[in-house]
Amino acid sequence: MMGDDENVNITIEDDGSTPIDFGQNINGLVKSGAGGVNFTYEKKRDNRVSFSYLGNGINKSLLEDVKRWYGIETGGFEAENTSSINSTDYAHRFNFGLKNKADSIGVLTANGNLTITGGEKTGNYFSSTTQRFSILNTAIGYDSENKNGLSGSGHLAYLKRFTSSLRLVKLFADVNGTYLNSKLHFENNSFFSVDSSANTTSRNQNSINSELNISGGGSATFHVSGNLYFDAKGGFGKNTGRWNRNETVAAFQDSFADSLSPVIDQFYTFVRPNLVLRKSTAKINWSISFQLESGLLENEMNYADKISRRSLYYLPVLRWENEYAKGRRLLFYYDAKVSQPKAQQLDPVVRQNLALQSITGNRNLKEEVKHSLFANWFIFDQFSFTSFMANINFNYTKDKIQYARAIDSLYKQSLMLENVPQDYQLRGALEYSTPIRKLGISIEFSADENWNRGFSTINQQLNRYDAFTHTFSLTVNNRKKKYIDISAGVTARISNSQFDLEKELSSKYQSMDYATDISFTPSESWTITSGFTYTVFTGSDFDQKSRDTAVKSFTDLSLYEVKACGPFN
Repeated sequence: MMGDDENVNITIEDDGSTPIDFGQNINGLVKSGAGGVNFTYEKKRDNRVSFSYLGNGINKSLLEDVKRWYGIETGGFEAENTSSINSTDYAHRFNFGLKNKADSIGVLTANGNLTITGGEKTGNYFSSTTQRFSILNTAIGYDSENKNGLSGSGHLAYLKRFTSSLRLVKLFADVNGTYLNSKLHFENNSFFSVDSSANTTSRNQNSINSELNISGGGSATFHVSGNLYFDAKGGFGKNTGRWNRNETVAAFQDSFADSLSPVIDQFYTFVRPNLVLRKSTAKINWSISFQLESGLLENEMNYADKISRRSLYYLPVLRWENEYAKGRRLLFYYDAKVSQPKAQQLDPVVRQNLALQSITGNRNLKEEVKHSLFANWFIFDQFSFTSFMANINFNYTKDKIQYARAIDSLYKQSLMLENVPQDYQLRGALEYSTPIRKLGISIEFSADENWNRGFSTINQQLNRYDAFTHTFSLTVNNRKKKYIDISAGVTARISNSQFDLEKELSSKYQSMDYATDISFTPSESWTITSGFTYTVFTGSDFDQKSRDTAVKSFTDLSLYEVKACGPFN
């Protein structure tokens, strides 16, 4: 969890690296467990070594049914996907740290981590497309997957202090990387009512997704006058990624199909000069960062056919904070970041893991550039224990990577990654809490407003959508928490989506969450917790009568196809 500005973080989605519930939402029925150990040895002050290990695992069963409505020039239709998935994942994490302060002016720090992951999954799938209660196509599928991964990072820094106008010099080096190997077998069977055709696909797929990032640099801090300082920073590095997919027809286990087995290599070489001016007083702190990023982005397919593009970005950072009174604070923050597409997203070879849907990458994807504005006002009264917080956050993303959707005459869907012109997100939030001493409780109220305007392409037409979410929450807690901590609350949420191409597909619904959490601490060594959330949805989108009619129209066909699949439970 290192937080230096120079560090480069990599994420491979769905790699099972966090297979346990640490408070995030998890779908399905879950059994999980974890255990770990921490060790620190400090021979003398500021000279220490530390080590920690965390092992965890999760077993999850998920039954999910998703319905989506689409609007195209030939009329709207409904696509339903039902899946039954069982998965098991595990992870072993090792962390280490070293701090060595040889004298009063120099300090050396080093830390790193290593994570080993693995898991397996089996899934059964059924999908159908209907239009005006007529079945257009159906499909059933089965897959099984085994995966294992390795990731790690290391950070080395040396700081030396001076007593002249040059106050501090820092040198750093970073390295991090990931490796994920997945072995997948899938079978798909589909039937199309439009032309009475059928299709069967059975494949084995072995894919390796890896990244290695190396960077380094340094900074020098100068004292200008009073509380004014000037930082001169410089960083450089190279990020490499490889996506290697080998796919075979299941009947021919040892013969890879070259046309379905691409190797995509991506390289990003960058230089980041940065000048920072900052000032710190008893009440006001501010800093302005003037950072440039000059980069060379390259990718090649099957060790040839290289595509290169140079870029130059100005990525400023502005921070201003004013603690104008005790417990009163104003904060304003702005920054700009650039992120490159992953090697897997560049794969131009069609992936047909699902019978009615294919996915294709795009080697001409451009970088995403994200601008963020954040403002916060915080008040805390230490005498009444009353707090108030208001914040607003705005994000603008240029060249956001999205899926373009194409729907053919058989209502099969093809997804291809592309850059859309822009994406906007705006969020405003209010939070207020205060105790009611006579009742022995405290109350918390919050209001949250979210707006997202995005763009996606459907059959080569750019579709604009606006999503609004209004959330209001009230929670009550007991104040005396020595042995028992109880909280109960209700959350009301209103969601509204509007589409540019097909306005009749716009939807609005409401939900109410009723939640409670209870924690019992009988001793200093034990704590027992339990909680639940009950959610009620209302709105025209949840009209059960209209859904039952549509489901009944293809019940018999679903049962017939399931029997033909075999592995479906």
